[in-house]
Amino acid sequence: PALQDYEEQRVLSLEAERKLRVMFPEGLVRTEAIQDTAAVAQAILRNAKQWGAELIIVGSKNSPSSQITDYAGPALRVAKDAHCSVRIVRPSQRTPDSATRILICLDEGASSQNVMNAVSERSWPIGTIAHVVLVQKPGLHHAARAAGTDVLNTWTNTLRATGLEVSIGTEHGAPEEVVLLGSRASPVDCVFIDPHYGRPEVFDSRGLSDVAAAVVLGAPCSVEIIRANSSK
Repeated sequence: PALQDYEEQRVLSLEAERKLRVMFPEGLVRTEAIQDTAAVAQAILRNAKQWGAELIIVGSKNSPSSQITDYAGPALRVAKDAHCSVRIVRPSQRTPDSATRILICLDEGASSQNVMNAVSERSWPIGTIAHVVLVQKPGLHHAARAAGTDVLNTWTNTLRATGLEVSIGTEHGAPEEVVLLGSRASPVDCVFIDPHYGRPEVFDSRGLSDVAAAVVLGAPCSVEIIRANSSK
């Protein structure tokens, strides 16, 4: 059975390679089947580190219940321990004729700039809609709130210069609730978030804040954890 599973993975890898070559005709594509499926997260992390990957893309099923969080277990492990950005992919609810929608989540931490850079450096389909939400701590002085709004407007102008249709919002409350409600309120293809979202005082690139982990587990859409060396 183990050899049969390995052969099935090899065939799937070759099919994935074929599709990627069609999508990226000028790219260099290499495939590899991981034989030890029990340690798949460790193998992904090890290979990504050795290769110097800038972005890891992994799949994850949606949980059938908000009380069940183990469906994204391997993906969460990769997102926590990776040295680079990680995109946890879930099926999109978008219809073929509707626009791509992304949710960009920012806080008052300096690493929010990494999130903005990653999004602005991508090539997006025409008509892509981006909603930028800044969560501010309760009790902030009026001047601090105004400064945060000014920075948000600057970042928004940068996004609009790339052709994105951008809307902005400033929210107050529990960050994980703001993000999860935003991802569920309307069809969103992907949430972009800093690994230490909600804990801007943390500067270590590894690990995830409780808020970011809750978004990885609870969002109904894809989630991309942005670290400084994000892929363009």
